[in-house]
Amino acid sequence: MGFQAGGIRLNYSFPKILPATHPHFLQYNDFKATFGEDGNVMVIGLQTDRMFEQAIFNDWYVLGNEIQAMDGIDGVLSIAHSFKVIKDKDEKKFNIVPLIEEKVANADSMARIQTTFEDMPFYKGIIYNPDTKASLMAIQFEQKLLDSRERIDFVDKIIQKADVFSNKHRIDLHYSGLPYIRSFQVTKISQELVTFLVLASLLIGIVLFILFRSLPTVIFPLFVVMISVIWALGTISLFQYEVSVLTGLIPTLIVVIGIPNCVYFLNKYHEEFRKHGSRLRALTSMIVRIGHVTFFANLTTAIGFGVFALMDSQLLREFGIVAGLNIAGTYLISLVVIPVIFSYLPNPKTSQTKHLDSKFLNRLLERLVNWTLKYKGFIQLGTLGLLVVCVIGLLQLKSEGYLFDDVSHDAKEYKDLKFFERNFKGVMPFDVVIDSRKKGGVTKLSFMKKMNKVHRIFEKDSLFSRPISLIDGIKFANQAYYNGKGKYYDLPSNLESSFIFKYLANSGDSNNSVLKTLTDSLQQRARISVNMADVGSKKFPELVASLKPKIEAVIDTSRYGITYTGTSLIALEGYNYLVNGLIYSVLLAFLLIALIIAYLFRSVKMLLIALLPNLIPLLVTASLMGYFNIALKPSTVLIFSVAFGISVDFTIHFLAKYRIELLSRNQTVEQAVKHSIQETGYSMVYTALILFCGFIIFSWSEFTGTYFLGVLTSITLVVALIANLVLLPSVILSVHHWLGDGEK
Repeated sequence: MGFQAGGIRLNYSFPKILPATHPHFLQYNDFKATFGEDGNVMVIGLQTDRMFEQAIFNDWYVLGNEIQAMDGIDGVLSIAHSFKVIKDKDEKKFNIVPLIEEKVANADSMARIQTTFEDMPFYKGIIYNPDTKASLMAIQFEQKLLDSRERIDFVDKIIQKADVFSNKHRIDLHYSGLPYIRSFQVTKISQELVTFLVLASLLIGIVLFILFRSLPTVIFPLFVVMISVIWALGTISLFQYEVSVLTGLIPTLIVVIGIPNCVYFLNKYHEEFRKHGSRLRALTSMIVRIGHVTFFANLTTAIGFGVFALMDSQLLREFGIVAGLNIAGTYLISLVVIPVIFSYLPNPKTSQTKHLDSKFLNRLLERLVNWTLKYKGFIQLGTLGLLVVCVIGLLQLKSEGYLFDDVSHDAKEYKDLKFFERNFKGVMPFDVVIDSRKKGGVTKLSFMKKMNKVHRIFEKDSLFSRPISLIDGIKFANQAYYNGKGKYYDLPSNLESSFIFKYLANSGDSNNSVLKTLTDSLQQRARISVNMADVGSKKFPELVASLKPKIEAVIDTSRYGITYTGTSLIALEGYNYLVNGLIYSVLLAFLLIALIIAYLFRSVKMLLIALLPNLIPLLVTASLMGYFNIALKPSTVLIFSVAFGISVDFTIHFLAKYRIELLSRNQTVEQAVKHSIQETGYSMVYTALILFCGFIIFSWSEFTGTYFLGVLTSITLVVALIANLVLLPSVILSVHHWLGDGEK
């Protein structure tokens, strides 16, 4: 597995969330096959009224040339790299020529270039905002570069080159675009994967030493989980998966979830050894008494994650397979390695079992016993009050996510995205494809007039950038026909169109090079491309729903086909699909785990009792998310799977001990509850403390979703511990007359 782990790869493309058969995904693939990639542009922005100063303009030109010379860059567009359309009277055609072909030599030339550029409406709102004096450089990446490790290096090199310009002229630069955003996310994921793994292991190791005061009980549990981590990484590579935003969490989850197995085994080992002083007998008893309970506890946790493998989404399926298999594998490793290692070690010393006599923990557990026995009515009444508060918070819970999600609003990357939204309406691609259903149909003037009306719909909406389509090329040509005068940037009249189209026909490849990504090869379909703000998964469907009737009032759907697509639509549709899939998976896991508990205790009544302390932590977490406006998203939905699986572990351990105490020692219910709290309490408190420290590590993440995963899971675990040590015993004491003899 270590050999396999050496071949692990990061996912450098957008994760495949939607199923391959999803209609939107099929439309998007068809769109890319026809028009090319839409999420391949990185942008560098600046805001200054000095853009047309000779020195700054020339250095901007040089920067663009250096970037364009890099292997893997398709093209660069900026003020200094713009083009103009020139009419050739002799050949009766249009020629596309650069605005400048070398550095500007003097102030007079600079003034003429500025006048020429400002009289080309095509660029306004695309690479230049005359109102805010903001401009941008658009850098188009080749497809082969987008999904490779080299993309990150390219982005870094581009930023290094741009920083030279920024430092020289003391102008702040802003970076965004999907290649940049994706590079940032992948880099952070890979960094945090290693950082959290090391920090979680270190912190858990410290906690283990404080609790057990023994190096073997620190080193060997960590050794066990390190084997499990290697298995997890090896599994990802063996199945030819790539590390994604979800699978990147698995190694740390394995550390956090795997340690409790070792704690339960070692606590029972020390407890049994103190009774009779025989190491091998204690190890045997440890396996017999804890092995089957821990098996079911791990099974419930594995199911909690494994159900994701049943989803159609590739991202969820990979996460579910790897997490489910390796949680099961962690149990197997613990069951085999812990007894083997400790069978070779010397007998535990008195100092190593002294933790079982912790005065603080004994006093705490004794108080819990007293509270449970004396105040069970108040505990249950307080729980009802808590449920009311939780329901109110639950009603405020919402589901919403963004393309550039989970990034702190104080981060430069987030502020840069907002810069482009303020000045250019955003960088997220959205496309409308109109099918004329006739070869050459998009070149008809009547069709273009309809497209022009669709343009105006987008132009009136403040959430979209100025659209670009085939008709911009026609308008540019019309302007060139009238010698570049900006007031003629418009569709030609019926009379003018015959001359314009004749010139266009004679222009050959030069015309096609401009428009080749705006129509298909048959000139039957045309796209209208816009950029938009990162409006979120909740607002985006509403936005598209409001657009459709406006567009379809112009484009008769009985004669023309209309497709709405683009990276923004796919990503946000995928987000909603992912959240719905996660919620469905959590509910399915809940059902399967309930069936396991019912099988384990052979009682529907015990099932109802067992589920109660596991529902409370989930409701508390959901209500906290509602009260503090924390949206449901992939990272936060995971909280419920993790917390429920671990909380059920507590319940199974407690009820298993309770049943043993009640049946094997012929005790009263009160005595059985008391002994169950005292004996399982140690392991449950130790486990909760270790898990708390393990998950709180995630709160150091730069991704807000991962931060909330850490904080909320830690809170949920504390609530789960209290629910299982206080509420569960109080309920058993209150309803034990309701249970049959076997159930008691």
